[in-house]
Amino acid sequence: MRLDENGRSIVRAMDEQGLSDIIGGSGNTMAACQELFAAVHHLTLMKPEMSILDFGSGCGRLAVPMMQFLSEEGTFVGIDIIPRLVEFTNKEIASRYANCNFYLSSDENKLYDKFLDVRTPELIPAKQLDDFGENSFDIISAFSVFTHLTNKEAREYLEKFRSLLKPNGKIVISCFLINDSSREYLRNGKSTIPFPDDVFESKDVYYYAHDGELTAVGYEEGKFQNIAFEAGFEPFVTYHGHWCGRPIRHFYQDIVVLSPKPVVPRDFDPQVYLKNNPDIAVPEGAEPAEIAKNHYLQYGIVEGRSWA
Repeated sequence: MRLDENGRSIVRAMDEQGLSDIIGGSGNTMAACQELFAAVHHLTLMKPEMSILDFGSGCGRLAVPMMQFLSEEGTFVGIDIIPRLVEFTNKEIASRYANCNFYLSSDENKLYDKFLDVRTPELIPAKQLDDFGENSFDIISAFSVFTHLTNKEAREYLEKFRSLLKPNGKIVISCFLINDSSREYLRNGKSTIPFPDDVFESKDVYYYAHDGELTAVGYEEGKFQNIAFEAGFEPFVTYHGHWCGRPIRHFYQDIVVLSPKPVVPRDFDPQVYLKNNPDIAVPEGAEPAEIAKNHYLQYGIVEGRSWA
């Protein structure tokens, strides 16, 4: 997506203020905005009227192109732990778009402690994930977040995301996945992230530290899949990136797309569902409630059918 003048102006401000030093980005900021948007747009079948949560929104690289795509009915919410970045995104982005907001999170991550300056934090609206309420978002993105989380933290965030996500929603995250393919590139010294030798052992998670500072976390791919399943997600689609030395792909980090396991909502009313969807046949002698529930799980979620 080509950015309009508003978008180009915001990107210039990102570069002028050196915000890439905080978010760990490098290269062309404009291209990074387009790459993040492409990941979400193409991998989730996103529509302009959807509600988006960007967890770890940084300086707003996803928000900039997203605000050109979303309609007035769509919403974009960003949340980050660094006050300076939340200040920037509210000033440069949210001020231009009524359906866009950024919030400060009180979550902690040692990698970013040095950036936790306290510039006018009282002016930054604070919000936690639990504050948004269940079934609030069509899409949740988390880029360069799971690259710094332990297994325990990854599980906790996925469980929170699951409750925030609408039944037919999608989650897009980036991470470093360790598998036979990435191990081979690591063994041959091709990787841009030199995980230590324990990456060749059978572990759940692997850590890379630079100058004594935790820099990156890699997950055993099969173990990470189990974490996602246990958090309430279906088998996911993975797009392996070129971080480990693979030939250049669309994405640097590995991209994982998660879909929630289909469940019947607690307040699901079978009678209302059948009334709202008269095309559903109820065979003679069948239990209407069971027909309604089974139809909702098999077709209703995907088709966005009304049950209330």
